[in-house]
Amino acid sequence: MPKYSLRIVNSGKCNGRAAARNTGVRLSNGDIIVFCDADRIPNKVFLEEHYKIVSENENYISIGNSKNYYGPKEIQFEMLEQFSRNSPYFEKIKEISPKSPINWATLLIGNSAMHKNLFFKCGSLNPVFFKEWGFEHFEMGIRLQQLGCSFIINTNAVNYHLVHSFGNEYYKEMMNKSIDIMHQLHTDINFAGLYDFVNNKISASEFEKKFFINNRRNYESI
Repeated sequence: MPKYSLRIVNSGKCNGRAAARNTGVRLSNGDIIVFCDADRIPNKVFLEEHYKIVSENENYISIGNSKNYYGPKEIQFEMLEQFSRNSPYFEKIKEISPKSPINWATLLIGNSAMHKNLFFKCGSLNPVFFKEWGFEHFEMGIRLQQLGCSFIINTNAVNYHLVHSFGNEYYKEMMNKSIDIMHQLHTDINFAGLYDFVNNKISASEFEKKFFINNRRNYESI
């Protein structure tokens, strides 16, 4: 008898990452959901570490560490840690406090866990506007933070990202498109500085300061 049962769902067509994740959560049986992208290999304490955080408080969302793997193509589990390193973005978000107005920017959904009721309470991921690679996780993070949730960095919940690329121009285009969508969906929030923050042009403290100044009026609701 396997320790975990596995169910593969085929939607029949590609509706985008947000729709795929929403379907998976909707069809799940448990009260806690854990996200692990298909191009990532979890470490041995992945589930245990995420559970520690979310079981502590129902409004806690566990954010794990997705390390980038740069090793040989023939992968052996024992070599993952040796040939992997933290992403520059993860190094920056470790500085962000759960009480920060930009706490939502720590939501890297490809390595995260939360109570399922929170996922649906905030309205789930937006599959209408986000069909390609983009910032659907940040947009949902805004809504979760507005509900009073806190994103807790969990350095021990590691999955190893098998690095690949669509090219810098593609990512640049999708980032700008995503930020435009976020402005459309949250007209009362100014996201100036997000592009520079994600692209390592400004620090977490610089982005936090800029975000706070630009959104001072509705700071309490963010």
